[in-house]
Amino acid sequence: MTLPYQCLTACTRPGADGHGWLLFGATGSELVVQSSTGATSNWSPEIPTSEVKVRYESPNKDPEPALEDEHEGPPGKRVKLTPVVEPKPNILHLKTTQDGQHLVVVTAEDKCIRVFQIDDQCRLKQLSQR
Repeated sequence: MTLPYQCLTACTRPGADGHGWLLFGATGSELVVQSSTGATSNWSPEIPTSEVKVRYESPNKDPEPALEDEHEGPPGKRVKLTPVVEPKPNILHLKTTQDGQHLVVVTAEDKCIRVFQIDDQCRLKQLSQR
């Protein structure tokens, strides 16, 4: 699903052919970067999913676990639980430094501040996350 841009910011940077510009846009949790030279790049946060857990249910619903010596009936049924997927945080604010070398991103749901370094090919490298 395509989301509209909720934040936009731009900066100018000195380049080989004079001053160029960079345009940063936030759409949902994704950052899109476009430069005056035509270079583009995207970034989105990687949210780890929690591992899948397997739970054993016994056919008899006794509150106390049965001892290993007692074998009353078939073994417990394996139930696979679905992994918990955390939602990706939406970007709330974008701010560039005066020299155009760094971008600061604030996300809403996880209340996180990320700092990116912007290279000459318009790619973002995450330096820190707090």
